[in-house]
Amino acid sequence: MDARWEELGRLIRNARANLGLSQEALAGYVGKKTTTVCRWENGTRRPKQGALLALSNVLAIKIQTLQRVAGYTPEFDWYASMAAQPGSEQDILLSVTDEEKEELRRYLHFLRFSQQLRSMRNTPSYKTPSR
Repeated sequence: MDARWEELGRLIRNARANLGLSQEALAGYVGKKTTTVCRWENGTRRPKQGALLALSNVLAIKIQTLQRVAGYTPEFDWYASMAAQPGSEQDILLSVTDEEKEELRRYLHFLRFSQQLRSMRNTPSYKTPSR
């Protein structure tokens, strides 16, 4: 067991049990082998992006919760939502709160600003401001 993913394993196992699903049934819903689900629940592996989204849908756990417990960075959440097909069950932007949308908006502004700043610094005419 990997201590980093022990909590994730418990979360998946408890949510699956609460829904009355077997590991085999969950594996079928997320398109994985039963041994993979077993490894997730034992905390020896963590789901990759696509599987994490599928687990979110099947187990009715917010993707943000799974992402945090799995140790993924906040960028993963927004990457995953952009990778999902619009209108599909995996379109997590439909399920986020207004606060989370605002957080995404601020984060995207920050990324754009950072990119512009890096671009400016890489131009030959840029001079470092004096202090």
